[in-house]
Amino acid sequence: MRKNKKIALLGGDMRQISVGRRLAENGYCVNAWRVFESGEKEHNDFVFFDSISETLKGCDAVALPFPTADENGYINCTMHRGEDVLVNDLPSIIRSCIAKNEKGECFSVFGGKLSPSFREKWEIAGIEVYDYFESEELQIKNAVLTAEGAISIAISETDISLWGSRCAVLGFGRIGKILCDRLKSFGASVTVCARKSIDITWAEALGFGIGKISDGDEPSSLALDLADSDIIFNTVPHWIIDEKILSSMKKSSIIIDLASAPGGVDTDAANMYKIRTIRALSLPSRYSAATAGMIIGDFIIATL
Repeated sequence: MRKNKKIALLGGDMRQISVGRRLAENGYCVNAWRVFESGEKEHNDFVFFDSISETLKGCDAVALPFPTADENGYINCTMHRGEDVLVNDLPSIIRSCIAKNEKGECFSVFGGKLSPSFREKWEIAGIEVYDYFESEELQIKNAVLTAEGAISIAISETDISLWGSRCAVLGFGRIGKILCDRLKSFGASVTVCARKSIDITWAEALGFGIGKISDGDEPSSLALDLADSDIIFNTVPHWIIDEKILSSMKKSSIIIDLASAPGGVDTDAANMYKIRTIRALSLPSRYSAATAGMIIGDFIIATL
């Protein structure tokens, strides 16, 4: 245990609470700023502060929320309202509070999907920056939670069983691979639609049906692949389900779009053809916040 290490948690959602608990279980001291709902300070694992500078005092690292900023550029505090702090002001705030800890070690900042310009500001300030999503292990674990959340949506939002259903999974990356495996275990008939020939080969070798997403050289087979699908899970962040494909689909089909912006579905066309589409983002925080936070906490522990 690293009992001399102190971590500051700033804002966030339910995952951040689990991050703090994981750190406390492993002997870290945890300072918290706007992690909980206003007025709630009943958790013995945390020391609470109203001031961000007091929260950072004596700390070795800070765990930023994910996403780090809200739509206005302030630290994302989904469960607490109060004085806002701009994310871009954090490097100077940290530098003025603590450039190095008492042992002379560098201060560390943890966050998720940090932009290059954002990271540059921290590094110029002499602060070490670690991005959760540079960890392949974390991303695989996060993909498991995303797949579970997607299946939960499929079960709750349809009136058919996964067993015996015809499912199509677009994309065969981390999420796609795990999702196909889980759907198959439920007894679903699964077709993988991918662009890369290596992904199609792997999908075929694993016993899945296969379809082709156009890569510019070969035409797409999606119109045919999705025509009889009951549930379509999209993981590709490009508009690949267009009006032509939607026009060939069953009206009873449902699309669960897991892809980041802009998503993979022409939603206007989907509405026109009355094909139900569900945008399903941030599923780990919605369906498995405690586990998602533990995974992040383990990454911090392994890094410090």
